[in-house]
Amino acid sequence: MGFWSSVGSFVNSVVSTVGSFVNKTLSVVSPIIERSLDTWTKIGMAVEVICTLVDILKPDEKVEEIGGRAIQASEQGIKPDDFGSYEEYMEA
Repeated sequence: MGFWSSVGSFVNSVVSTVGSFVNKTLSVVSPIIERSLDTWTKIGMAVEVICTLVDILKPDEKVEEIGGRAIQASEQGIKPDDFGSYEEYMEA
């Protein structure tokens, strides 16, 4: 067996081992990630409902929309600390 054949065999073995490891890892980790995302989605929905019940959010508002508006406000230099109340901040 020549040098290049040995190198090719070694590389093939390494790639096969790494591929097998990645495949096994993903098969174990993937369901855990899915369950975690499902849990976080449920938590997010619960927070949204609670915020609506205590009048932090209006019934037609979504957390994602508020987050987007907060990012845009921050980019324009609008900060919650600059206002006396949450309502004033939200109006700005």
